[in-house]
Amino acid sequence: MVYTILDQYGPREEDAFILSFGALFVNGSGKNAPPVFINLEDSYNASVGQELRRDIHALDADGDTLYYSLESANPRISIDVSTGLLAYTPSAADAGIQEAEIFVDDGKGGLDRKKTAIRVTP
Repeated sequence: MVYTILDQYGPREEDAFILSFGALFVNGSGKNAPPVFINLEDSYNASVGQELRRDIHALDADGDTLYYSLESANPRISIDVSTGLLAYTPSAADAGIQEAEIFVDDGKGGLDRKKTAIRVTP
């Protein structure tokens, strides 16, 4: 989009910008707003020996950089700290339900957390 500014005092001024549409949260309180998960499911399905990959996303009203982490008793479940990519390749010993708690942190005290379960079948 290009816009032009004209007035009686000076030369014509033009500038260009890209206009995009999507979810936008506005925080007018002046306080840090915590991030919010937007696509983390309550559960996922996985098969033994096949990698499960899911992009986990959160939004932050302040536009802060987000950091992802998780807690799980299963060391094979991982999440990329900067992209939120959840990855897990279950072994035969993992058959059943594996649980993880996913966290997203904005580095300024804002935090969201949610538990998810991964149902592993042979």
